Amino acid sequence: MFENCKNIINLNLRDKIDTSRVTNMSKMFSGCENLTNIDNNFDTTNVTDMSYMFNNCKKLNDLTLGNNFKTTNVTNMNYMFNGTEQMSILDLGVAFTKIAEKHENFITNLGSKVDETIIYVGEAIYKDKNNIRINPNSESLINYAKGTIICKYQ
Repeated sequence: MFENCKNIINLNLRDKIDTSRVTNMSKMFSGCENLTNIDNNFDTTNVTDMSYMFNNCKKLNDLTLGNNFKTTNVTNMNYMFNGTEQMSILDLGVAFTKIAEKHENFITNLGSKVDETIIYVGEAIYKDKNNIRINPNSESLINYAKGTIICKYQ
């Protein structure tokens, strides 16, 4: 939808886009190199593909996905947050309760400075300050040593 829109800096999509029937959000913002802010309330109940969604949004620095960003049906999250180099806060929200089995480079190159990036998650995927579970019943982990993972949602 906005892929490679290099001149967009701020996007206010709150109450402007109905995503409740969308199934594919792959590359939705990929390559939006100057995008710093996305105000959204996406309903991702039916989404199955989120691969490359925020890939190479190099200047995106504070992203809150909100209460309707559901991940229960998602099967592909490859490169979802890869290359979000200036991210300081990534709030996955309360509805982000599982990470897809396909999650290659899910958070690779997220944040540029060690110990300055915070990822907020719910208890369903929280393991510890440097690890996220793939799902609540899994011992498979994604390690994130560049910053801190905090369990914000009980």
